[in-house]
Amino acid sequence: MKRAAGIAPAARFSCVNRNDFCRKTLAILRQSARLERPANNQSSVLGNLLMLITLRTHLLAALCACLLAGLGYGQTIRGRVIAIADGDTLTVLDERQQSREIRLNGIDAPESRQEFGAAAKRALSELAAGRDALVFWSKIDKYDRIVGTVLVGSTNVNLELVRTGMAWYYRQYADEVPEIERAQYEAAEREARTDKRGLWQQLSPAPPWAFRHPEQAESLPPPALRSPAPPEPPPAGRIIGNRNSGIYHLPHCPSYALVAERNRQYFANEADAARAGFRRARNCP
Repeated sequence: MKRAAGIAPAARFSCVNRNDFCRKTLAILRQSARLERPANNQSSVLGNLLMLITLRTHLLAALCACLLAGLGYGQTIRGRVIAIADGDTLTVLDERQQSREIRLNGIDAPESRQEFGAAAKRALSELAAGRDALVFWSKIDKYDRIVGTVLVGSTNVNLELVRTGMAWYYRQYADEVPEIERAQYEAAEREARTDKRGLWQQLSPAPPWAFRHPEQAESLPPPALRSPAPPEPPPAGRIIGNRNSGIYHLPHCPSYALVAERNRQYFANEADAARAGFRRARNCP
């Protein structure tokens, strides 16, 4: 993804200590719960009901915020989501009116050029665009993006994208996800797979990390988690070439089943692939 510009160093972010944050969150909860009483005394019952509903909503949000703050995320940002770049990247305008680019932690959404890439971006937009959000983070990546968990109301946006089949659980970076949350991400992806939600409607969805780096065999998920290869060999030959990368894959290559249908070119043998300008994938044994 494109390198973000103008991101300030970590020390300059508007962040607070975890315990302070919980105290401030509860203070905000008390403030936001002070609803104006209806002018008509006969509406007092309705006013009390509305107050209870509002209290419950804010209490859930505060509780989720405090729980996340105690799970190991060192710092927080409060602001409004002003832009959605793709299925796992957004921008928050913080309380100091500074733009912060956020890469969602623990998940990997389909790339824009992949199937369901546009759908993942729409899903994130529906969850967060224009909404007030809390970001819990402890890392800045090599593109100067904050890597964190985004909370909108009481919804963990990262987890919701996995649950609805709009993102994968990014197991390569599982050690950066609080241990108590890892089982939730595993269960959310398993549920989405079973119910064929979102990207799991595809016969053999390509993980975005494999789409970005098709030759890195170590980046593939464990065999038990991989989508099955097509049950029958390709119709025009047993070798699949990727028109985008100019690389061909043999049936035993780790990335053999990950080439998108629209990018496939079939060859009867390696000599034909080489004559067509393709080279063999380096991760083929």
